Amino acid sequence: MHTPLILVVSSLFASTLAGHAGLQDTPPARDGGSESAEATGHHAVVTGKKVNVRTSASVEGGYHFFKVNEGDLVSVLYERFGWSRVRMDTPVFRKAFGYVTADAIEADGSTGTLIARARFNAPNATQSNRSDMSWEGLDPILEPGMTLELVELIPASSAGDPAKWKVAMPERQEAWINSNWLRKATPAEIEAKLPKVMADETSEKTTTDADVDAEPATTELATGETTGQLDDDAEIVETGTDAGTEVVATTEEEGDGAGDLSDGEGRTARLAALDKAFRLALKERIESAELEILQTQFVQFADLVNVTEVEKKTALARADVLGLKVAVQDQLARLREMRERTQIDIENIGATRVAMDARAPYDVVGRLNASVVFSGEGSMPLLFRLQDTSGGQTIAYIRPDERFDITAMTGLLVGIIGDSRYDEALQLNVVRPRRIDLLAPRGDAPESAESTQPAATVEVVEGEADGGEAD
Repeated sequence: MHTPLILVVSSLFASTLAGHAGLQDTPPARDGGSESAEATGHHAVVTGKKVNVRTSASVEGGYHFFKVNEGDLVSVLYERFGWSRVRMDTPVFRKAFGYVTADAIEADGSTGTLIARARFNAPNATQSNRSDMSWEGLDPILEPGMTLELVELIPASSAGDPAKWKVAMPERQEAWINSNWLRKATPAEIEAKLPKVMADETSEKTTTDADVDAEPATTELATGETTGQLDDDAEIVETGTDAGTEVVATTEEEGDGAGDLSDGEGRTARLAALDKAFRLALKERIESAELEILQTQFVQFADLVNVTEVEKKTALARADVLGLKVAVQDQLARLREMRERTQIDIENIGATRVAMDARAPYDVVGRLNASVVFSGEGSMPLLFRLQDTSGGQTIAYIRPDERFDITAMTGLLVGIIGDSRYDEALQLNVVRPRRIDLLAPRGDAPESAESTQPAATVEVVEGEADGGEAD
């Protein structure tokens, strides 16, 4: 009964061993013997030949899909346990490609528009880049509305291997390179490879240095000259000073962003909330726990300019522990995918099919649950979590709305139509629902969650809705 799974695992193990021959995944140790983390957000130069770019931060997990060479420039996001997370936005990756399921793309000549969320699967170089053997997805998930450069349509080879488009690598995708084969690039090297980027960085630094002590652009002194244009919804606050009257314009913007972290009290509250979420997340099933997003929150906290050394070390220690858990979570997700491909987990496949059948009229479909990370405590926003029915992974975060009793729907399979917005402060997509349906088993009519206040009849008076906007 388990023969197909054994064959697949044996094939992957043999491929991994074969892929290691002659590849530079395990270079000599760095000079100095220390593996301190590099600063985030910098460019690096490759110091070896045929250095592998991998789908995961390990030679045992995942596979390599591209190679970079000595002198190539890459963008490093951060470093973890001797591996650098890189973004595919430098010229060296212009020839890279991957695979996206054809039913998620609306093709128009040489380009295509995504009509549904989709994974970008990196080609498996250990299996001659065959699309049916390339199962590792690169973060982040591709979102609807994105435009992709189409290379080739690959027909379906079997019922379990649907048609795919071979597409050029989007610049936003991320992967891993062994940090021992990278060193921080000099300004001259960046300018030679990316002259526009270097010019922008220089201009930004010059502007910042010159305007350190400058007043905000929305300040008007008693002289009567305005230094900036005020928004329509701006609130004017007058403050008496020795020099005259200072008029400051403030605006209210809709969003779920973080609270004020400029003072010690705000940072302490945020770190306490994150630490509570950390303890709760470790008690959850590792397959479905919100580990990666919580790790991102700790890293963001550690990067605050006014954070203390103790707070920074605490946050980074938590992020490192979560990094190990994320690696395990990724491995379990790959094993689950292998079970699905060999049709061992029939029950999960059936549940996925039910969700896909019901997904058509909705923007997102999944099981609604509370979030341990975004619990509304300690300056953290209150968001609900929509989980995949087969594996428990987070599909989206849902913003509470007074028109729906979302708390009463937790634990239930729902279909949601709404607006998805990227929250810059939280660095994730948040859905504001316009309609929520409770989905019944196949064959039964779905029960509307809007029975008391249907979306079609909800009236939002302009100026009274969040941020003064009407749906």
